[in-house]
Amino acid sequence: MIHRLKEPKTIFSKVPHTLIAGGSGTGKGMQGEFYVPQFALGGEKVFDMNSEDRGEGMYYSLPQTNPALIRSIKYLSNGILKPRTYENEIIMFLSHRLKKLKKLPKNIKVCVFREDWLENDDLKNFLAFNDNQADFMDAVFELHGDVKMNLHYLYKFLQAAGKSKESRESKAIRATGVHFASVNVIKKRTRALLRSGLFYNNEDDLNKYFYYLNLEESLQQRKVITTFSTYLIINEYMRFICINMLLKKFIELLESRKHFIPIVFYFREANDFFYQDKPQPYIMGIRDSIEMLLRKGRSLGGSKITMVMDTQYIKDLPDSVFYGFAKHFLFRLPVKDSKKMQNKATIPELYLHKLSEAKVGMCMYIASGVFEYPYRCLPTLHAKADPKIDVFLYLAKEFGEIDYSKSSFLELDLLPPEKPQFEVEA
Repeated sequence: MIHRLKEPKTIFSKVPHTLIAGGSGTGKGMQGEFYVPQFALGGEKVFDMNSEDRGEGMYYSLPQTNPALIRSIKYLSNGILKPRTYENEIIMFLSHRLKKLKKLPKNIKVCVFREDWLENDDLKNFLAFNDNQADFMDAVFELHGDVKMNLHYLYKFLQAAGKSKESRESKAIRATGVHFASVNVIKKRTRALLRSGLFYNNEDDLNKYFYYLNLEESLQQRKVITTFSTYLIINEYMRFICINMLLKKFIELLESRKHFIPIVFYFREANDFFYQDKPQPYIMGIRDSIEMLLRKGRSLGGSKITMVMDTQYIKDLPDSVFYGFAKHFLFRLPVKDSKKMQNKATIPELYLHKLSEAKVGMCMYIASGVFEYPYRCLPTLHAKADPKIDVFLYLAKEFGEIDYSKSSFLELDLLPPEKPQFEVEA
């Protein structure tokens, strides 16, 4: 039996990190979007980090209008809680789906990364997927005296090397003894990065249509939930690189020790980053960054860091991540998956079997070694993503639209780079 609350329930734990687990459609997304805005109301800055689908993470500013959910909110909270909205900054990363959409609501800010934010180690992790390719990249860096390499320059250098065996660039690479066949593979990936939009630097479009990512500016808007969306990115490889760069910039910001604002990171579908047995270097970079924020958040810069993460399967998370969480909301899960929670609390297996058949919105919560089941989660106080609602259309009516059809990005071509220079004799 589910009892109504006399007041909103507080789940206490000295460690604030919270894991939400459950299969698709069980209610974990609803719980996440109810849960994280409460931090914003308490003065902590919330970043919704991993919104991939159309409209995901973009409903915080839309009112809850579902009559059934409104009744549920009123009943479960004894009338204490009411539907409400939250200020929402929406940042989308530029990529090729914009060529199909051409128009977006004005309150969606389309952002890119500066090309000079890329270090040589980044280029290596993004472009080299095996030992031969890694050795090849090291050789290219060494030929240039290990100076920081420009992405456009790298492409032009590889283009020249692959064009002719007699070229100065080709002879220089071959002389190093590395696997020369890597040149075409690396060149194609470099070109893909340049054309992805993530590092777009056409001055005619910047500050008119697109903007360099400014985390410091977003951080200062403490009462605003900032949503990062990769919806415009069609290619999964580019999406991972985008998340990698975003986390890199966050860690650099924290390590600068200029800001001491409490931060909440909300990661959706974390299993996307952890389920692979042999991930590529750019995915390992994401994993390492998440673990760093989870374990060393405060020591990175002094800010209080809270991680809220959801995943479909607990088994996908490595122990180094799983044991970093002290609060858990568990929706319907297979017993073989939820058994891992017996390391967090003394849970009779009978309850795990009940959990495997739990209805939508019903869950088990665990905090500081104590569990409760069944636990009925409250619906979001704002509107929740609904396929019947075109959030883009709604926001366009509210804020107006920007027409990107005259942007040079829609006719993207590679910019002519400077002539390659490297430290070998002609």
